[in-house]
Amino acid sequence: MSHIDYDPDAAGDGDGGLVDDDGPTTFGDDFIDDGGELGHFDDDDIINPDDMDGNDGDGTAGFQDPLDRLETAYEEAKELATPEERLPAMIKLLDQEKKEMANEDEKKTKVGFEAVEQIMLLTFQLDKTSDLNKWFKIWVEEYTPHVKENIQNVAKLLDKLIEYPDFTTLVTMALKFISQNDKLNKMKLLILKAKSLLKRANTEEELKSSSKGIVETLDEAQSYCRTSEGADDHNYINQLIEIYTLRIQLAEKRGHNKEVKTYFEKAYPLTLTGMVSNQVSGVLFSCGGRARMREANFNDASQYFSEAFKNYDQCRNEKETIDCIKLKVISSLLSGSKVNPFDDKAIKGYVEKPQVKNYERIVRDVLTKNAESFLNNVKYILKDTIVQEFIAPLKRLIQKDLLLDIVKPYTNVSLQFIAQKIRCDIDETENILVELILNGQIAGTIDQATGQLNKPLLPPSYNEFYSPLLKCSTTIDRIQKNVLSALSS
Repeated sequence: MSHIDYDPDAAGDGDGGLVDDDGPTTFGDDFIDDGGELGHFDDDDIINPDDMDGNDGDGTAGFQDPLDRLETAYEEAKELATPEERLPAMIKLLDQEKKEMANEDEKKTKVGFEAVEQIMLLTFQLDKTSDLNKWFKIWVEEYTPHVKENIQNVAKLLDKLIEYPDFTTLVTMALKFISQNDKLNKMKLLILKAKSLLKRANTEEELKSSSKGIVETLDEAQSYCRTSEGADDHNYINQLIEIYTLRIQLAEKRGHNKEVKTYFEKAYPLTLTGMVSNQVSGVLFSCGGRARMREANFNDASQYFSEAFKNYDQCRNEKETIDCIKLKVISSLLSGSKVNPFDDKAIKGYVEKPQVKNYERIVRDVLTKNAESFLNNVKYILKDTIVQEFIAPLKRLIQKDLLLDIVKPYTNVSLQFIAQKIRCDIDETENILVELILNGQIAGTIDQATGQLNKPLLPPSYNEFYSPLLKCSTTIDRIQKNVLSALSS
């Protein structure tokens, strides 16, 4: 037993009292009693571990397992009020991990793995991304076993960091740690990479420089979801929908409407059985709707925008939801439908939004054929780029509908009078009349000398007069045959 000097003054202060000449004190069966005298252990003096609270007096659990202490520190760091507080607490936890696990076989723990993940999210949130690549490298290289065990976390983390400028570098690092046979996670990362590249291709120059990389990335992703015969493998149906949706977005940005239509026709059947996010479905159907608009297939376009609206509304993407309402309104009107899009309860819920209110007025003007009100209200949406190219055909639609109503009671009517009513000049009025005459919607001729539309009083045509009689005669003949057949039996 080592020699122990006892200092009563020190003991009275509560700061110690024991001085060991030879190193750490080993009490054995002896102890110092409260009066400073050397005593002997009784059974009552033996400390029972169950009676201890595990607190060293400095706030740390002295008898706690190192992993438990790390988990406690991690939870405390997560509960801090602000990101500015949580970030240094998470970094400090990594220092604690290094000390706690110094003598352990496992130096890098699951807690540390999760802490580094939080550090990356916090640095991104606080716009302190200069060290993000460094932290990601630490995450995948120093915590490799945990990365491989929780490989799905990699795609989830990267999805949250997709706006990071050097995102593709992170994907490249991550792909090295995914097994060649793990097709699903490879596809997920490649899809995220393509999404990131597409998000940054906003100008013509950016699009030109990144298009090749986007196509190559999507080709590589799609190569993992093909059968041995080279067809799409529907075991990866959700990833296929995402890949086709990204191809559609790229084709739309490049103005390749034929490609948009081709990829949409491949993706649409997959949506009947696949399950993708509302955001992906919204993008798919809104792009498909715009492609149909460019082909003047307004009926299909209207249906696709309805689907896009439902999906964007469900994922609370207000901007895209409102854009879909605008396009739904315009395509519905141009299709000739007399149904008010705002009769839909879900769409009606947005009618008080300033961006939507003007479209509700436009619908009312078109359905009531109020050209004057339409021309007053349409000026509020003329600068809306998403529908700008369709305003002219919409204006022409209301003018045609109104013109048909105006000329109905007349046999002769001046073009000047029609032009005033439909609010356009004489030349445009004549163009509209020519179109309606050629389409057979108006029976008449234009007298350019007098500037009049002449609708001659023509006798009813053969079909108009005799078709009902022929139908009646056929019906009577059939009844007669049935009666005779019944009597003969």
